[in-house]
Amino acid sequence: MKQNTARRLALVAAVRGFAAFPAFGQISTDAPPSQRTLPAAEQVEQEMATARFRLGPVRLLPFFELYNVGWTNNALGDVGGTIDDYTASAAAGARLVVPFGQKLFLRGNVAPTYDWYYRTESLRGFGGDYSGELLGLFNRLTVGAGGGYKKAISTVSSEVAPDVFNTTTSGTAKAEVKILDRLSLFGGAEVADLKQEDPNANTPGLAPVSDLDRKETAYRGGLRYTFSSVLSVGMMAEEVQTRFDKNGDLQDNDVTGLLFVARYDRERFYVEGTVGVREGKPVNPNEYFPEYRTGTYGYFVSYFVTRAFEVQVLGSRRPEASLFLDNPYYFETRNGATLRLALGRRLSFNVSGGLGSNRYVNPVLVTATGEIVTRIDDTTLRRRL
Repeated sequence: MKQNTARRLALVAAVRGFAAFPAFGQISTDAPPSQRTLPAAEQVEQEMATARFRLGPVRLLPFFELYNVGWTNNALGDVGGTIDDYTASAAAGARLVVPFGQKLFLRGNVAPTYDWYYRTESLRGFGGDYSGELLGLFNRLTVGAGGGYKKAISTVSSEVAPDVFNTTTSGTAKAEVKILDRLSLFGGAEVADLKQEDPNANTPGLAPVSDLDRKETAYRGGLRYTFSSVLSVGMMAEEVQTRFDKNGDLQDNDVTGLLFVARYDRERFYVEGTVGVREGKPVNPNEYFPEYRTGTYGYFVSYFVTRAFEVQVLGSRRPEASLFLDNPYYFETRNGATLRLALGRRLSFNVSGGLGSNRYVNPVLVTATGEIVTRIDDTTLRRRL
């Protein structure tokens, strides 16, 4: 079986003062980042140095961003009325940093957004990214706690193509302490309440996208060894508890994992990733949700061929909740690349492509032949931004 996800032609123009929005989805660490990340201390140092405005102790980094300007061939995921459409999204706001002495910082992001579709009026709407964090950077201890709210238009998943409204309310708490000069102990917790709203008709044979509404809670802890500012490696244990708003008796589950983590950061070459083993069990044992033990991974690689031309490679393998009525979850494997050309400081053109597959856990009946088979859907992604 084959399936195409979004094919979108778009242009991105922005005056940026903050990192791009992360994708909606599970909070497990197998989801690869979409860009380079920095340690908390380096993030604060960079924000303090580049702030354009200062109001007393408050540093402000204002921004305006115009993105996803172009064309999509599946605004409704091949169901109901309009499929081809023209789109644009805009965000305007500010990143702020407030120091309290030299060790304590309040950081925030206020980014109201508007998503626009030319024909599909039901997908037009306001959203945004609003978050705050209190961060302590002490001699051998880093601690932080915060929360956020995001609302935006995005594709449901690699399984289901239409664009829908996604809302995530989240909270985090984290700490890392150096027990030796190069060895540190870290841990934390994260909770996310995920909601999806499809204003259009649902695909026949699938549950409504609201059946994916859920609360996820993750607990993590491990050891990290830092060879230098360039290279660090570690081992981490993680548990993710998922509780669905609907059908919880069948789909609620707990996933535990033991993972190897690594980060390599040079000016032109960057690598970040995880690889390990995860075990998943239903909260209420049932035949519908079989237990599993499987390998998972997530990685992101960035290489600057020139100052203006960047090649990114990323991928992951992880369990995902399914909307098909005969399967509670599937194993998603995705690998792809992005070519990014910067046209000056405020304009970039991206071309992305990827291949993958979704392997379902419960056999399905092929109506045409009467056979019972293991369902594997091929997925593709072609996008220009």
